[in-house]
Amino acid sequence: MFMLEGFLCAAASGPIAVNPAVWLALVFGDGGPRFTGALRAPQILSLLFRFSNSIASAVLKGSYVPSLPAAAPAGQTSRAEPWARGFVYGMSLDDAWHNLSRDKQAQMMLVPILMLAEPAAVVKDTTADPESTEAIIGMLPDIVKMIGEYWSSGAPQRASGATRASETARANGTVHRLKIQLQDVKPPVWRRVEIKSDAKLPEVSQALLMAMGWTDTHLHAFRRNGVSFSRPDPDWDTDNRDERRVTLADLAPLPKDWFSFDYDFGDGWRHRVTVEAVLARDDQATYPRCVAGKRACPPEDCGGPWGYAELLAALADPAHPEHAERGERAGLIDPEEFDLAETNAGLASLAPQRRPRTAKKQIEKKRKAGSRVRR
Repeated sequence: MFMLEGFLCAAASGPIAVNPAVWLALVFGDGGPRFTGALRAPQILSLLFRFSNSIASAVLKGSYVPSLPAAAPAGQTSRAEPWARGFVYGMSLDDAWHNLSRDKQAQMMLVPILMLAEPAAVVKDTTADPESTEAIIGMLPDIVKMIGEYWSSGAPQRASGATRASETARANGTVHRLKIQLQDVKPPVWRRVEIKSDAKLPEVSQALLMAMGWTDTHLHAFRRNGVSFSRPDPDWDTDNRDERRVTLADLAPLPKDWFSFDYDFGDGWRHRVTVEAVLARDDQATYPRCVAGKRACPPEDCGGPWGYAELLAALADPAHPEHAERGERAGLIDPEEFDLAETNAGLASLAPQRRPRTAKKQIEKKRKAGSRVRR
């Protein structure tokens, strides 16, 4: 349990928010979780999510304090070793942790955790020194807080450049070509869309969800460089920033930039969205638009990536004990189906309605005529 807490702490304090589907795969190993009974799955997963959320909330508020045993477990060098080992394991969730370890000033934040996890890898003299070890353990709350601040501190520096890129995008009339990849689902489900660079994030979320095939009936969040953006909710206290104040070009101004787009926090649908290009707008085109895609979007509320995999397995096997029941609930599902024309018809409904050119001319004539009468 203590190792799990350290692992989840690293997931919460790292460079980006980690989707549950990702860390659950590491917690349970290959093949995902296995339960002795159908009722055990939701109970255990619910407890895990509550545990993870409580840690993430404390980390975001800067009030996290590790839960540690009163004495070192058998075979461990200190009572914090399991937690520290879990934290180090959690660093494998994102390659960006290597940047911290290469930063000579920032890497000093990791040294105490590494010493607790594996003293022999850090110092030559590993003779037990309980007093020094307890002093290091007492530093952990401040260390976790500093690590979280380290990842978020880059946002203000990036923001100035992003703002300039956004202003350029408005002046030049550009569009972002994005590739949306649904994570943890095989075979891959993806879409390639073009959205105006100066579109605000609420518009971007509508376009992403429509392109994928989601119904926009659940919460969502954008995440980049350790910062999250979402709809303000007075009933839900979060540190997320207001997505209405941010444009697509603010969030990811340059080609090869990418961000995470999370949808339905219960099922845990995670999308990696990459800027493939920033292009000049086509005056004859309607934006947002989809230019390519593969495979169908999973149905809503099917239990996330693992639930979707189980659903497809049950539907494909007439001998499966849940084949008939799941078929009645889910209906006909073709995981290979993707209709580009239908997708663009939906996206067209999001585009601002333009008046016909002839109507504009008539309006202009009436305006001029009215001006002459007043004179």
